[in-house]
Amino acid sequence: MTAKTMLHGQPYRKSIDQATLLAVVIALSSSAIADAGRFSAPGRRRAVGLATGAEQGKKELSEEERAQGFIPLFNGRDLAGWEHNGRPGTFVVKDGLLVGRRRRGSAYWLSTKEQYGDFELRLQYKIEQGGNSGIFIRAPRQGRTSREGMEIQIYDQRPRPDKPHKGSTGAIYGVVAPRCFAERPPGEWNDLRILCEGNLVRLTLNAKPIVEVDMSKYAELRNRPRRCYICLSAHTKTVWFRNIRIRLINQPDERGK
Repeated sequence: MTAKTMLHGQPYRKSIDQATLLAVVIALSSSAIADAGRFSAPGRRRAVGLATGAEQGKKELSEEERAQGFIPLFNGRDLAGWEHNGRPGTFVVKDGLLVGRRRRGSAYWLSTKEQYGDFELRLQYKIEQGGNSGIFIRAPRQGRTSREGMEIQIYDQRPRPDKPHKGSTGAIYGVVAPRCFAERPPGEWNDLRILCEGNLVRLTLNAKPIVEVDMSKYAELRNRPRRCYICLSAHTKTVWFRNIRIRLINQPDERGK
């Protein structure tokens, strides 16, 4: 590779190997980054935070997940594929994360634009101390979503009861209590997996199986949709989501048999 420069006012060409050129590019890039934040410590922190958050928000699918057919449901950049329930404002994308905080006059949940029937949903979430959130599955946009569809509860309940109940984290809200407390403390990321296949609903939180039900055997669930929207709730305080991905199993009729 050659590069043109000047010597005593006259142009000449000098050979530059690729390793040398790469070193020059890296040095220039490092200098530019340093200059961008040298006037302000907060500026440097913002730059680091943006890079870290973006990396967290758009984590690559694992090879295993790709082979299984998982696809991202959140791109880490904007709300493409999602829409607020009626009014905007509750959810925003910040530093590559999907951040929800309910405000007066705004919707408190975010819905997919598409409907889903049989699927496996995987995501990570964290909440603040005392936070109350949830994930609606096979849920309509009208009526009380947790009763028309199903809400997987996310709740930092204080004081914590002796054993989980139908309003604890991981419950199918108001219907089925989780087998155990599997959530991590507020401020820490949790890994949640939700499998819906026909009448089967199976929940795994932080690698612990917490719920497995047959909808047909519960009077409260028997007539609820087998195909509808996936929604994220920000009922109180702030909730963060990232690495939202889904695997479609099949697309049955709206109601199971």
